[in-house]
Amino acid sequence: MKSFTCRVIVVAFLSVPLLAEDPCGSVIPRVAKNDLVTMMDQRVSSAVVLSMIGDRGHEQMTPTDLAAVRQKMGATLTDDDTALLKALSESADLYIGYSILPAKVVRDNYGHYVRDKFFAADVAISNRASTGTIVISTLEFCHAVILQTAAKVKSDTTAHMKDVSTDPTLVRGSLQKGELTGARSEISNTIQAIGSIMAPAAPFFKVATHRATFTTAAAMLAPLKSGFDLVVPDTIAVYLSNWDKD
Repeated sequence: MKSFTCRVIVVAFLSVPLLAEDPCGSVIPRVAKNDLVTMMDQRVSSAVVLSMIGDRGHEQMTPTDLAAVRQKMGATLTDDDTALLKALSESADLYIGYSILPAKVVRDNYGHYVRDKFFAADVAISNRASTGTIVISTLEFCHAVILQTAAKVKSDTTAHMKDVSTDPTLVRGSLQKGELTGARSEISNTIQAIGSIMAPAAPFFKVATHRATFTTAAAMLAPLKSGFDLVVPDTIAVYLSNWDKD
């Protein structure tokens, strides 16, 4: 897969905000510059170092750093040495970063049904490698939780848990439920239902004046519903459109 940059919105169901650090220990550290020099001093083969870099990545190397590594290799370069220098000269292969969207931004774009149940993370994933393939099946986050200890113990214990990004279909289901059973839908549908019942009920009134008043009131419900829909538009349709784009 050639170099690419993709940007996605991930809505993850979390009980607390995400941590800036990674106490769960799920991130494998990159090969540091000092580690490279140490391995060169200990005569670790370039093939082994190259394999390690391919698995873990490496820190950004400056021309001075590359010159120091080249000097450790000796006068004659093997094919593995050349491949290692080429790999180190490239920028870091994979970058993943995220930021938590403010609750107001989540509501503006996805509605309060998503805002009240989920945290939204704007995730940037960049693969700068000219070769190689990455497979993204899910995104994993780490957060702190407070464990309630025994009653005799006064202090609580803080632990760390991992959460994966929620299936987009589940989040979309929350929006669709809001579209069907939300307060706006209930009011609009109630006005329409009352109008549907009142229209054929006019003959129950035997007095002509009463029947005319009732018929007029029933006829007003249709424009009342149209006016309500104009004043309180169905924004969930826009939210679903935004969700499908992401």
